[in-house]
Amino acid sequence: MPWIETDIGDNFAPLHSVDWQIHIYGKAQPELIDFARSQSLQLHEFAWEARMQDAGFKQDALYLIRPDGHVALATEKQWLRVLKMYLEAYGIVAFGAE
Repeated sequence: MPWIETDIGDNFAPLHSVDWQIHIYGKAQPELIDFARSQSLQLHEFAWEARMQDAGFKQDALYLIRPDGHVALATEKQWLRVLKMYLEAYGIVAFGAE
């Protein structure tokens, strides 16, 4: 995942948790926020800045981040159905949900 510094820090700081998490560069949809909370998945929103596009991010796209900091899933839209299918297919459960 590309590193980007924002007005409130950088996008690598949340990776210290060593758990599955979702990153949104822009605004997370309420349904995604609710789902993440129900699954104990950390969700991090980073206010969109034009330089994020230069780093390769898509505005409001969904990035599921593995515990090792690599991107497991990236969807251009916040397709909750795709996220659910991915989590189920690989038996992924956040540490906080166990």
